[in-house]
Amino acid sequence: MSKHHNHKHGMYKTKFYDRWTSLRSIGNANKKKYKFIGRRWESFELFMEDMYDSYLEHVKIYRSSMTFLKRINLGRVYSKENCYWTNIRATKSKKPVLQANKRFFISK
Repeated sequence: MSKHHNHKHGMYKTKFYDRWTSLRSIGNANKKKYKFIGRRWESFELFMEDMYDSYLEHVKIYRSSMTFLKRINLGRVYSKENCYWTNIRATKSKKPVLQANKRFFISK
């Protein structure tokens, strides 16, 4: 039996779940467990509650393989209020656009 047999959310091995696990690895790589992740996002289910709808909107435009989570203020933790979904090209251009009350960076 897989060690992930108890996941009730059904999102294991999805790109969205991978984005959350990459946040956890940032904290572990720095040997300061979850330094950049707010307590709320230690739980995948709460991360999903906060970010899944905006992730789906972004994926409709840019595909899941091009969708990444970035912080607005690098001095603050990853949280719903401090994060936005972006893509590789937009990260390079850094042109902010507010769209439907969600922050996206798009390139022209």
